[in-house]
Amino acid sequence: MLCQDCGSTIEEGMKDREPVLARLCLKCRSEHRCRHRLKYTWLPQHDAYLRAHYYGGLHQRGRVIRELARRTGVPRWYIKRQARRLGLSMNQDRRPWTPAELDSLDRLSRQSLSGHHRQAPEAHRDIRSDEDQGPGPFAPSQCWVHHA
Repeated sequence: MLCQDCGSTIEEGMKDREPVLARLCLKCRSEHRCRHRLKYTWLPQHDAYLRAHYYGGLHQRGRVIRELARRTGVPRWYIKRQARRLGLSMNQDRRPWTPAELDSLDRLSRQSLSGHHRQAPEAHRDIRSDEDQGPGPFAPSQCWVHHA
């Protein structure tokens, strides 16, 4: 078979089989493939602008992002992603807790729980103590749930 573009012979298929409905040779096929078009173009000038102005508080960074988005037409999330790639944004520390930190957290949680019980013991009454006092404001006939 011959290529429709250049007229050269089309290479054989795998394991000496004939090519299946091939119209183009490998060289012409690679040239005709749709090249991936980038949706947003990012230039080194944009990186320089971010490096020079992406600092300060949240409002300052927001103004920088808004201005760059207005100038370039690139969405805000794309600019934030570029800033993260450049190392300009703050990252969350995701290291595992050390044993000393875990011990300190355990000790502090026990202290806060024990202090809470000492401050308001009446708030932690047992519900069964209310049952011993009688039916309360609602008699069993006034309940919304009927027991069968």
